[in-house]
Amino acid sequence: HGEKSEAGSTLNDRVITDTFLRGEADRDQNVYLGTLFTRVLTRAVPDVIFQPVSLGEAARALRWAREARVPVTLRGAASAAMGGAVPNDGGLTLDLSLLDQIDLDAEDSVVVVGAGARLRTIHQRLAVEGRALTVYPSNLGGTLIGWFVTGGIGMNAYGCGRALDSVRAADVLLPAGEHVRFHDDGRLD
Repeated sequence: HGEKSEAGSTLNDRVITDTFLRGEADRDQNVYLGTLFTRVLTRAVPDVIFQPVSLGEAARALRWAREARVPVTLRGAASAAMGGAVPNDGGLTLDLSLLDQIDLDAEDSVVVVGAGARLRTIHQRLAVEGRALTVYPSNLGGTLIGWFVTGGIGMNAYGCGRALDSVRAADVLLPAGEHVRFHDDGRLD
């Protein structure tokens, strides 16, 4: 349908089936992934790309993919060089780049970061308030969430701990679309 979303684009604008645009999602920062890998050894071009603007939309996409038995690949900034954002067997690429909210609660020293928020933008937003994350990776072009789920360590994190050490809670969507909140004290909502 043509209904406008919070991000100003329609749902149809965020369901990407264009051949060229889907072909751009067959690699991440790794320039060595050539057509032998992406077209012969794997089916790295997604069949469809969806850009959710809310947790609810992402959950519905995951539920649909589970029910339809469609493989899912998550994509944030695709700034790593290991192929983590590259599909192995087509399917759905869930592009999280529009989930880029950054909400600062200065009083509690908490920042709530969306899965698509780039580290450079987070850094700039916090700097305006005289704040900063306790740890940063060496690549500010990626997303905080991408860095977090791949271990949260790096050149700028030595001495201050991993990204995990500074997270109070994480909202997680499970593969079937269920929402769970993990807390740093072990609680689960």
